[in-house]
Amino acid sequence: MGKKITIAILGTIIIIAIGVATYFAANKPVIKPASLPVPAVKSIDKTEQANKPIGQTGKITYLVSNQDKTKFCNGVAMDSEGYRKTITAKVTSDVPKDGLTDVELAKKTAVLATDGMCQEVLKQTNFKVVSGVVEISPIEGWAGISIVMCSCQPEVEVNLLQIPGIKKVVWQSN
Repeated sequence: MGKKITIAILGTIIIIAIGVATYFAANKPVIKPASLPVPAVKSIDKTEQANKPIGQTGKITYLVSNQDKTKFCNGVAMDSEGYRKTITAKVTSDVPKDGLTDVELAKKTAVLATDGMCQEVLKQTNFKVVSGVVEISPIEGWAGISIVMCSCQPEVEVNLLQIPGIKKVVWQSN
């Protein structure tokens, strides 16, 4: 009986996730800058960023998990720390030959290291790097966000903390 309930719950979660993904694919969500609060932190001037390539050229290496994230993050089990421990498989991707700024490298790494809704949201999210701290702008909520963020946060944090000079990741909140 308990197994049937678990299967029914997982089936419901999958149907909701498909519905949410279909909705976002059809409506192409955009986080409007006007809806984001202005964080009380020093912003880096764009000319400063443009003149500050960090020397990362050619290839970028990031870590992924070989485990099914729904084993750890499914609405019933919400084990971010358990999932974090599985993010150990190295993957290499190409990056521009002329180098990336620290902000570009942080965002590119986060996007490459994730997939699904996490990746789509991160593509639309603003990143800042201030004194070795990556600041990620607030993410608008949707049905199922807690399940996505259960695996998204460890994927992003593990990978950003691999970047030389990055010592902390801060998720801004609304």
